[in-house]
Amino acid sequence: MEKCANCRQGPSGIEGHERLFSHTMTGDLMQFKCRECGCIWSRRYGAKGTYAWAVPAGEHPGMDVPGRPGTASP
Repeated sequence: MEKCANCRQGPSGIEGHERLFSHTMTGDLMQFKCRECGCIWSRRYGAKGTYAWAVPAGEHPGMDVPGRPGTASP
């Protein structure tokens, strides 16, 4: 699938971009999925209060984030 304009530009800051929602999490990172194009992004907290965004390689590990679209409420 082709990336949307926001994902081609790349996420930044704490939110990434307006079409991302929290998808899964592990001990040291959060994974987000784009509502528009389905691209998966990972976000790590970086030095000096910054956030580092990347497209994860391989599997998308982690547990579902509570309240994620498509999941049952607790």
